[in-house]
Amino acid sequence: MGTLACLALCACNNDDAGPGGVYVTPEFQDLGVVTSQDEAVIARFQVVNRLTSPVRITNVFPSCQCTSAVMSKNPIPAGEVAVLEARAKLTGVSGQQSFSVALETDNPSFPRKMVRFRAFVEARGESHRTVHAGVLVPGSDFSQRIPIRSFSRGSVEVLDSGRPTNQSPAWPELSQVRASTGVEGRTSALYVQGRSPASDGVYRSVFKCVETMPEDHAWEEAVFDLELVWQVRPRWQTRKAIYVGVVPKGGDMPVVKHVMRRAHTGELEEHTGEVASITARCSRPWVRLADSSVSDGQINLTFAIDRAPGDLTGPQDSELQVTVNYGDGTQELYTSRVYAYFKE
Repeated sequence: MGTLACLALCACNNDDAGPGGVYVTPEFQDLGVVTSQDEAVIARFQVVNRLTSPVRITNVFPSCQCTSAVMSKNPIPAGEVAVLEARAKLTGVSGQQSFSVALETDNPSFPRKMVRFRAFVEARGESHRTVHAGVLVPGSDFSQRIPIRSFSRGSVEVLDSGRPTNQSPAWPELSQVRASTGVEGRTSALYVQGRSPASDGVYRSVFKCVETMPEDHAWEEAVFDLELVWQVRPRWQTRKAIYVGVVPKGGDMPVVKHVMRRAHTGELEEHTGEVASITARCSRPWVRLADSSVSDGQINLTFAIDRAPGDLTGPQDSELQVTVNYGDGTQELYTSRVYAYFKE
């Protein structure tokens, strides 16, 4: 593996001034530019325990299969420091690559910690560059600002509106793709707007681009393919079928509780905004949303069953559409089906 300029770690010991409890330092590292000959990049983080009792790391969640992480000691004794070494294999493509590792502890006051790191892989002589543009929600409008420095150190002009790759039969419906010019005429960002596909999966789109180096005229103008990769995945996990059971003829009607848990990945966590409100629409009047709340990374829904609309008997089902509204104005739609048997 080629030589990688390692970052300077923040020294931390029991006498240092710092936050209390359990924390990680630094939380983010930029490893800078690495060559395409490097097989992997390594970032080291310090996990500090300033509590009076040991803390155990119960789970480690790398952001992808190419990333792994090892703790120098676990549990971490009271007042001591452990080193988290995160290693990410490079994929062989150029451009900026980002990684993350989530840690869970056995201390309820500090249940989850996240570290992130990235590296920019040089692209000398290469004609194809890949950028992982992040996570999209199925069937939703999106607008993204992708920094030019995530795939180029120069100025970039986009020549077309994108096309799917052989690995991707479909791709987000893009309504606008443009490069924004910043100070001194340099390209600052690529703006992408569109609508994501309706189904889960990995989607790719390729753009033809021209690159120039205003500050280094020794580099000739280059034409390359820029491949944007999106992961389309719901932010919340929900059951497609909700079973009520038997609804009695008289007496108290049953109440159904349904929990939607947040998808447990670091990548999604970056894109999960604050929930402002929750609404639900049922296709049949015998089921309705009675209560909703958000707590501990999950949406709690309570549905009430009512026999009043007609004399229902036998098996019944109703489509359920739950809309999650966020503080930034975006919303997501989740569809399930409710099944019940009404006793005669």
